[in-house]
Amino acid sequence: MENLIRKMKRLGLKLGIMKGIGYEAEFTCAFRKKEDKEGFIAYEELEDYWYADPLIFQYENEEYVFMEAFERSTGLGRIAVSQVGEEGWKSPEIILKENFHLSFPVIFEHRGILYMIPETSTADKVILYECKEFPMKWEKRAEFLQGRKLVDIVPVGKEESTVTFLASECEKDSLRVRFQAFTINFDSNCAVELKEYNCCQKYNFISRNGGVMVNGQLVLQKSTQAVYGYSILFAKSDEVLPCNVDIIREIKPADIKLYNNKIKHIIGTHTYSCSEKYELVDIQYMRFNKTKWINRYCERRKNGK
Repeated sequence: MENLIRKMKRLGLKLGIMKGIGYEAEFTCAFRKKEDKEGFIAYEELEDYWYADPLIFQYENEEYVFMEAFERSTGLGRIAVSQVGEEGWKSPEIILKENFHLSFPVIFEHRGILYMIPETSTADKVILYECKEFPMKWEKRAEFLQGRKLVDIVPVGKEESTVTFLASECEKDSLRVRFQAFTINFDSNCAVELKEYNCCQKYNFISRNGGVMVNGQLVLQKSTQAVYGYSILFAKSDEVLPCNVDIIREIKPADIKLYNNKIKHIIGTHTYSCSEKYELVDIQYMRFNKTKWINRYCERRKNGK
């Protein structure tokens, strides 16, 4: 009973009651034209998967969106790709599956070659994939930083032979994070070197990427005690980040307006990306699951609890 009371205080009364009666937090992705400030178009075909981390990449004048596709049957994230345009969303296709969770698929180019670094923190390593046939075929190029749980990795600097990346490390059993940077040397068989990035290596709720840099600004995700990925922050990029990051603007759940759809009870957003034409966010919302507690009971019995 004491644990339940503590959890309710952390979540807040409304969210705590919703979760108690069977609601669950899920994600989907949404886009809009840059000049259209009225509302986003959310992807709604969410039977087998739900979707998060939409990262748009322009290729030969087409707009491709790489994203996490959370597979309901396995509880694992896959990497999927879709396209957006005048006719809305194209159905996402799965392009990358592993026996561990994948998310946040950042695409970058170096020396005319496309690479992907998705989040692979549950495998306790970072994996670099090389594009063999865009956008569907990707192969492992290198694995490194074994034993490190680095999440949401984005490129923040490029030189002739090296690319510098900014990632985050998570505090154990907490939503708090701290920055960690590293470089990949493509002239030395993808040798990796860890770098000092900020002088304040204390865990906090905002030192986590929420997308690749936009107009020289870091895109960060802000969590709270109750919600992972509550809002999106745009901050000044600095070689050394102080304790209090200089926030330029913030996108909160209340700022996200949707065109006609079934998505209700929005409680968070934690990924932003844009191209010349479009803006994309993901949306965390509460969805009612009438079998939530039955499923959890069966899972506990299955595990002998």
